[in-house]
Amino acid sequence: MLVLDENVPAGQRLLLRKWRVRFRVIGVDVAAPGTTDENLIPVLQKLSRPTFFSLDRAAGEVRVLVRRQQEIIQKSFAMERDLTAAVQQAKAFIDEQTTR
Repeated sequence: MLVLDENVPAGQRLLLRKWRVRFRVIGVDVAAPGTTDENLIPVLQKLSRPTFFSLDRAAGEVRVLVRRQQEIIQKSFAMERDLTAAVQQAKAFIDEQTTR
């Protein structure tokens, strides 16, 4: 299950829906608005095979948390030139972690 941070722009969420990607949004479907990343881990542990995707424009990075078995794995990807490259790297990481 893909879980998007509330800071992922609505336009990007609409695009995902258009592509028929199923997801939940922090502050709308899961947890309360403004929930910190530290407080999200217990929420993610209750979900079935969650992958959390966060966009931090100020830090210039995309952050991904993947739950594999009972372990939470976190990785950040720099948005050096554009968001697309960082998202592609994140997708490759997610695929690698979820197919083990």
